[in-house]
Amino acid sequence: MEMKTIAKKHSLVEDVQTNNGNEDCETPTAVKTANRKQNFADSNALDTLKPGSQIRPIVSEEEVRKLAERLYGIIVLEMCELDSYDDRNFMIQADSFVKNPILKSVNTNGYVMKIANSLDSSDESFFHAQNEIMLHLSKRGIKCPVPVLNIYGKYHSVEKLDQSNHVVRLLEYIPGKVFHGVPHPDKLFYQAGQFIARIDSALKVSTL
Repeated sequence: MEMKTIAKKHSLVEDVQTNNGNEDCETPTAVKTANRKQNFADSNALDTLKPGSQIRPIVSEEEVRKLAERLYGIIVLEMCELDSYDDRNFMIQADSFVKNPILKSVNTNGYVMKIANSLDSSDESFFHAQNEIMLHLSKRGIKCPVPVLNIYGKYHSVEKLDQSNHVVRLLEYIPGKVFHGVPHPDKLFYQAGQFIARIDSALKVSTL
């Protein structure tokens, strides 16, 4: 039944193209809808993780040190890896000496170098949007990590690591405690709600 239906659909499309010469204008709505769904599925297939695929960045701490110096002109004094699922995140403490003319001073709280997985890295617009949102919120007085410009004047770059391309960013680190690691009095939930509301209000006036 399925093969007959598919054959019938393709036959209908061919007939319309042959007789009218314009599939876009003359194809029946049901066929156009089916074609749009198929095109959408085909495009999404490229962004779907296949079983067994290695998308997590393969990178050593020494390579992270070199990336920090080459891309951001900072010398790593201390480093530890943070938890992440498909990405790699490294907490960095940097020397006060900086070889990046764009970076005027070192953040004393440190930085987080984020190396994204290869699947997400295939769409740079995703990271551009994230960067712009963080900068937008920061300009409106909301405390959040902000990306750091690299020596090329960009907030992220694409680097080849072990034969795969990965988006690399450096964010200013904000010290603190995660929500589940502290007591939960009612006041804390109230403050969390206020903070989320401020973010929501700020994003509504975003010019992205």
